[in-house]
Amino acid sequence: MSKKFRKRKGKIRPEQIFNIPVVGEIKKVKTFQKSTTIVLTPEDQIIYIYECDENRKTTEVVNVSYQILLDFNWVSIIRFDSEHGYLHRHIRVSVENEIEVVSTAGVVKKGSPRHWLTWAVEHLKKNYLGYRKNFLKKVS
Repeated sequence: MSKKFRKRKGKIRPEQIFNIPVVGEIKKVKTFQKSTTIVLTPEDQIIYIYECDENRKTTEVVNVSYQILLDFNWVSIIRFDSEHGYLHRHIRVSVENEIEVVSTAGVVKKGSPRHWLTWAVEHLKKNYLGYRKNFLKKVS
């Protein structure tokens, strides 16, 4: 027999030999949120919030939203989040109707939360004028 399994004084638990975590032991990872605002025009902005662990690795996309200024109030037209473990989009129907349509169509489905965050911000930078135009058509 190897030396590990020889009888010794006192009991040796399996977790001491094989580095098995004790049942009920939960490692808590400290996370924190970061937020940034990108001003596209005086009436358009992108705000994104994401969660990082202590190694600064992005763990979740909390919110990436495109907002426009209407009557001195910021109104969110479209937003992305990964609350359910995958990236999806919420599109507001109109100014009067605050119902949001949830969809994954045209949204990147594979990758890491960091990749999702980058994709969502770049997507909104490229397409914000189209989202603004379609939303304001519904207002008039």
